[in-house]
Amino acid sequence: SAVSRHLCMASVDQVADRNVLQNSTVSIENNLLPCNKCSQIRSNITPGASSSSSEQFWQKLSYCKQNVPVIKRIPRGARVSVAQSLTTDIKAAIAQNSESTWEHLLTWPYRILHVPDNPNDKTSLTAKIKRN
Repeated sequence: SAVSRHLCMASVDQVADRNVLQNSTVSIENNLLPCNKCSQIRSNITPGASSSSSEQFWQKLSYCKQNVPVIKRIPRGARVSVAQSLTTDIKAAIAQNSESTWEHLLTWPYRILHVPDNPNDKTSLTAKIKRN
C-alpha cells in the first residue's frame, strides 16, 4: 500500500530512543487527541480505557473503521516522524506483548493519521500530523 511504501523510508534504528517521539505522538494515557471529531470518539479509541474484553475492543475498532477518516497520503515532511511513531508502537507491542500495547498499535492509524476537521485552522497538514 501507499502508506507502507512511505513508512519504510525511515530506518528502524532511528527510533531506538523512545524520547525521539515525545513531542510528535499522541499521549494515550492523557487521552489527548487533536481535532474535534476525535474528541467526540476519544473514549472509543483509547486503548486500555475500560476495554476488559476483546469483544469490546473489536467493537471500538469497528467503530473507528466506520467513523474516523484516515488520510490517504502522508505528507513528505511528516513521513519520518510518522514512521518513527509506527515503529515505536510496533516495537512496544512485540516487546511487551500485552493487550493494551496491541490495542495501541491497532488503533494507531485512527490516532495519528485521522483527517483533521477544522477548516478554520491554517496549520499545514504536515504540522498537524507531526503534532499527533
